[in-house]
Amino acid sequence: MDHYGCRYKGLMEQGSTCHLNSVLQVLFMTKEFREAVERNNSDDESLDFHLKNLFTDLKQQTGDTKHITEKLGITSERKQCDAAECLQNILRSLTDSVASQLFKGVIMRKNKCSKCTKETGTSEQFWSLPLELVDSFQDYSVADGIIKYFSESNVSGQDQLFCVDCNSKSDSTDKLEIQHHPEVLTLELKRYKFNYILKEDAKITCMVQIPMFLQIPSTGDQSQRYEVYACVELFGDRKRNGIYTVNIKSQDDDKWYHFNGISVRPSWPQPFQRSEEEKNKNACLLFYRKIPAPNIKEASTSGDVETEKTAKNEMDVETKEQSGSEAATQEPDEQDKTSLIPGFKYKGLLNQGSTCYLNSVLQVLFMTREFREAVERYNNEDDSPDFHLKSLFMDLKKNTGDTKHITKKLDITSGTLKISFMLTSYWFARGLNGCFFATLCFLRRSFFLTLHCGAHGEV
Repeated sequence: MDHYGCRYKGLMEQGSTCHLNSVLQVLFMTKEFREAVERNNSDDESLDFHLKNLFTDLKQQTGDTKHITEKLGITSERKQCDAAECLQNILRSLTDSVASQLFKGVIMRKNKCSKCTKETGTSEQFWSLPLELVDSFQDYSVADGIIKYFSESNVSGQDQLFCVDCNSKSDSTDKLEIQHHPEVLTLELKRYKFNYILKEDAKITCMVQIPMFLQIPSTGDQSQRYEVYACVELFGDRKRNGIYTVNIKSQDDDKWYHFNGISVRPSWPQPFQRSEEEKNKNACLLFYRKIPAPNIKEASTSGDVETEKTAKNEMDVETKEQSGSEAATQEPDEQDKTSLIPGFKYKGLLNQGSTCYLNSVLQVLFMTREFREAVERYNNEDDSPDFHLKSLFMDLKKNTGDTKHITKKLDITSGTLKISFMLTSYWFARGLNGCFFATLCFLRRSFFLTLHCGAHGEV
């Protein structure tokens, strides 16, 4: 189903397979993985073959996962597994190692005896890193969770390990290190913990702080930076019958899209537009893409916030230059409000003091096509409200608008008290000189309009 003119397609459900659909959409939207699967020429009944066919279909129409579910042994009668388990099943079942290697990392567990100080290590492959959530009213930080995951811990008491050199059990320290950073790092947020009273898994509902950029590990020469591009969410209190959806950032246009079964639409609001961190109480699986070495300096981390803020506000620089000294004196938070979702056609209005009520009225006038076209037919270059309104409407088609001349013409100052929406509308309509038809159009329609345009340059 092609919602909202979206280029991406959804997936039909085969019973309780929303967990599978969410994972498949992430794999399809991971360009390197999709291209590796498409290069596979096997003409057999392997999972690779069916995955390739599904990806081909998804470029044109809603996909059918029937052959995938059969190959993975998923039936409508079987309780659905979680998304992380489903991802691992798919990656392990692929015959093409090139595709699966993108998600595979190697981690080493180092153990150091506290008596003889001898250090031993064992390596193992991983598809995802598990992060244990805590059931509390406090937010869980993914960045802090990663630091804790790679921190050194003490092993003592009943957990003592046997030391060959000491020929006995002894206290030791234990630490994890990544030997190979995967191209795609998957973080599994352990949302469920077994409840011994209810005799079932109970959901941990704490809010999770998801950073846009992540450094693994947090320090050291071997650290690697990643950028988040997908978040699988699980709605519902029970692990086996919850509803899975996923938000994915497209590599084609850098926009986020929400996938829910056959429905696909742009995510609203777009994640990470206001901050380098998002909060989510349903996130259960996060996907981070490795940032290539030449681009690492362009990414922001917790220790380099100012660099990312500069890049993030590039669009605001042009707005400041156009809006003059008054806009340039706005607070940083106020300037951030002029940022728009990339590709969004409508623009906001700068606030000249307490003029949000005026901005709302002006946005209604601009979005009333008959009124806007009547104003644009006004040809006199004078100091009338008609002329300044025409100029403002022309600006709004390209960039954030400045209402300085409008507020001056209507004698609105920063000290003027706000007045009601309808009084402002009537006041403005009476001020129009040449646009009689525009005035009639607005008075006829204004009583039936619902406002959706923000007042501080936010649309």
